[in-house]
Amino acid sequence: ATLVCATNPVSASSGVVTFGGCKVDKTGSYTLTAAASGLTSGTSASVTITAGPAATLVFTAAPPTGSASSNANIGPFTIQVQDAAGNPAVSSGSTSVSLSAATSGSGSASFATTSGAAGSATLVLVIPAGTSASSFYFGWSKANRSPVITATSGSLSNGTTTVTVN
Repeated sequence: ATLVCATNPVSASSGVVTFGGCKVDKTGSYTLTAAASGLTSGTSASVTITAGPAATLVFTAAPPTGSASSNANIGPFTIQVQDAAGNPAVSSGSTSVSLSAATSGSGSASFATTSGAAGSATLVLVIPAGTSASSFYFGWSKANRSPVITATSGSLSNGTTTVTVN
């Protein structure tokens, strides 16, 4: 994790140093240590950083290649809801994600939640409450294509990934 402050370093005033515009880029529990030449260092109590609000859909596990099939045989792919800093954003409610695919060549898509299933051309994947990700499988009926899978959900930024189908 990285701590960044808009005003760093700063000078003490009456023995107090105040930092402004600080942010930590990853969730977790941290302690902060202050040190200066000629002084004893000080360590803070533990500070917990939590994820910000959901902002984008990201493919976190996506096989780059697979064989042509009318069934969903490539995968699993994992789509995750993340905050603006790239942290998993866990929701108290479920999140519905619409999946679709397109390419400049011929062929048709097949999406399913189980490997090898005869899926559908589109899929609404549900990310359950209390989690940030869900997985699916994909197929494309014609070889030598590179379909782009697009994930959409309400106001979240879309996620995309390109698959090479042999």
